[in-house]
Amino acid sequence: METHAIELIEGYTAPDPKTKRDVTHTSVTFGRRLTVKDLIDLDSDPQGQNPTQYQDLIRRKMITKFGGLTMPVSLNVLLSLDSIDREDLKSAADNFLNISRGDRLTDFRENHELKLAFGFVIDGTEYTVIKFGNRITGKDEVEADGYGNGAARRCFLIGRQIVQITTEDGSASIEGQVELETFFTLDAESINLLWVGAELFRQSFRLKRKAL
Repeated sequence: METHAIELIEGYTAPDPKTKRDVTHTSVTFGRRLTVKDLIDLDSDPQGQNPTQYQDLIRRKMITKFGGLTMPVSLNVLLSLDSIDREDLKSAADNFLNISRGDRLTDFRENHELKLAFGFVIDGTEYTVIKFGNRITGKDEVEADGYGNGAARRCFLIGRQIVQITTEDGSASIEGQVELETFFTLDAESINLLWVGAELFRQSFRLKRKAL
């Protein structure tokens, strides 16, 4: 996977464990894309209940190198940075996501189909074309409530509305709903697209009623 490095202006200064002398760490490399499981874990992290800390915890999971510091970099290190460095880190994280996406494209298609840039990987096969066709009820929402209000709940409801997932070339497909556990290894960026696709399908019922 492509990585993206940045040189901070001020960086983070701390004593070296061996020499006890202050060392300033300025070089940061982003090299890991988040998964849905990462988001689910963050939803239950008490530190992530604060909006600022949540964003730092997101970037923390994406950073693969920060000077000579031990990975994963601690939340305290990121919070200690100058606001200018923090802004540059945010931009670098966004750049990394764009770079690591490469030439993968998304596409909203007819018949409630969605093409993802990063799909579900099952037994080594990636399924990027998602078809929606199941309607959810209050019973589904009650069951989803058991997963809280974060990513897990959203994925549960998305999975209930899916009727088929297919490889990009159409050589393989799996019928039926997608269970929550299948979302765990999915690229985190795919959740918002899936939610939009599921919502477009859900609202299609309202459009049909207006037509009638």
